[in-house]
Amino acid sequence: LKRLDQPLQLPATGDADELNDVADAINQMRHTLQQDVVREQAAVQELQLTKERLAIAIDNAALGFCEYSADNDRCDANSHFATQLGLTRTELEHLQHPMEMLLSSIRGPQATEQRERLNQLLYGRIPRVSDTYHIVNQRQDPCIFDITFQITAYHDNRPASILICIVDKTREHSASQQAQELAINMENKVAKRTEELYNEQMRAKVALQRMSQQLDRCQATLRSQKHSIFNRLLLEELQAHHNHEPHAQLKIFQDYLHIS
Repeated sequence: LKRLDQPLQLPATGDADELNDVADAINQMRHTLQQDVVREQAAVQELQLTKERLAIAIDNAALGFCEYSADNDRCDANSHFATQLGLTRTELEHLQHPMEMLLSSIRGPQATEQRERLNQLLYGRIPRVSDTYHIVNQRQDPCIFDITFQITAYHDNRPASILICIVDKTREHSASQQAQELAINMENKVAKRTEELYNEQMRAKVALQRMSQQLDRCQATLRSQKHSIFNRLLLEELQAHHNHEPHAQLKIFQDYLHIS
């Protein structure tokens, strides 16, 4: 059985006996084991190829990937994970208490609640935690990460291995925040310009009303002047017509009142 590629052969005796039956059974078992070995080798190669493809996909997706061993308190991570935390892979591998470092770097208004949930995961009370975290990395850069913690193995009912995946959302959040600020600024500018146009319209309306009133006064003054000139000329004409008559002044005044 140590040489699966060589079938077991017995010296020919001319008649089939029990030894030949045993040899045939052994050869059949040898063939089966050989097929199992081939399938196992193919499965190992396929698994290795899948792992390599997965590693390439993770690197291309800039996904931070880490397997945290609770027993050894160590991280086995890719370069993206280390970079996202502001470290090199070597620094991360030799870091003392990496999980404590990660928890202490959480910031934001939900930091206390998020740390509490992660502590529950570390005690094995919940198997998975996924959330958006505000992190200040080891370079003191503020970052925003989508992080998933998943327990993958237990030892004595406590987590022995935890898988951590990080997706950096800092740029997306910054772009979204800038877009919101631009939208708010645009709305403020539109509101301000609308108010300015309204004020200009009201000022124009007031000016138009003032001009209309001035025009009405000018027209009234002009009519009054024309009426005064007409009355004066009429009075002069009446005076010239009745100048030699008795009681001329009274007659002129009566005729003026009657005409006007």
